[in-house]
Amino acid sequence: MKSLSLPLLAMLLLGTTPALGGPGHDHSHGPKISAAKAKVVAAKKVEQLIKKGKLDATWKATKPNPPTQKSFGHGPEWVVSFDNPKAKDKKKAKLYIFVSLQGKVLGANFTGK
Repeated sequence: MKSLSLPLLAMLLLGTTPALGGPGHDHSHGPKISAAKAKVVAAKKVEQLIKKGKLDATWKATKPNPPTQKSFGHGPEWVVSFDNPKAKDKKKAKLYIFVSLQGKVLGANFTGK
């Protein structure tokens, strides 16, 4: 029995890799985009939402406001807002597009939260 347990133990110890995580490690999955690129990504998302019928055509004339970086529970991201003075519902006259620092659209809403 001893002769079997020693090789088995050696295989287990040599066959595993240690986890090398710790504080200060960046978990991003690509290069970070600039504020200018965040505006472009957000504007494309607005176009998509118009085409899908989720936003009315009055949003076509809107331009993105300067992006800001905000931190939410999962970390920082770009927030790009659009103002639509022609919106019928004044509570929905400001649209927020959330873009990851790598350029992926994370969501959109009228609250900014």
